[in-house]
Amino acid sequence: MSTSGPPWPSPAGARVAALHARREVARRRTAALLRRLLATTTACLVVTLALLAVRTLVADVFRVPSASMVPTLAVDDLIVVDRLAYRLEAPRHGDVVVLGSAGLADAELLVKRVVGVPGDVLQAGGGVLVRNGAVVPEPYLAPGAVTFDFGPVVVPRGHYWVMGDNRPQSQDSRAFGPVPAERLIGRTTEILRALP
Repeated sequence: MSTSGPPWPSPAGARVAALHARREVARRRTAALLRRLLATTTACLVVTLALLAVRTLVADVFRVPSASMVPTLAVDDLIVVDRLAYRLEAPRHGDVVVLGSAGLADAELLVKRVVGVPGDVLQAGGGVLVRNGAVVPEPYLAPGAVTFDFGPVVVPRGHYWVMGDNRPQSQDSRAFGPVPAERLIGRTTEILRALP
């Protein structure tokens, strides 16, 4: 017979085995926690990248910087801008657009209304806007608002004539001329009113 010892572990061996078992449980818990952390971090990164892509390529929110579009838009209103709009179709008369500034500080964005498209002949006389020989109905202007005389001007190919709804307070195509199509960032689709 062999005298290799009892079939049960000694107290010291039991402590070592328990210590190894606790370490294994801790290692597994740590590994599971790290997997969950990695999955959460990856999900957050994917969502952030998707939001950035949407903001850069599809839609964006801008704050109205000035009173040039009153009464349609007030200072500090938020507007949602469709950045894809003009990749799919040309700007139309009446569109409210966000554009990179023309002849002003490069970082400044402007919000204006398209009143002339390529080929239009525009002028103002007697306080009204005339396009291609016909008075343009402008229900978006404040009652009593007048458009100061200018023109006639022909909107060149690939350009647009933009004006603010608050004509006396608007720095627009009357000051900086027709706007190249590539400066149009997008069309306003929603208005989120600023709180008083």
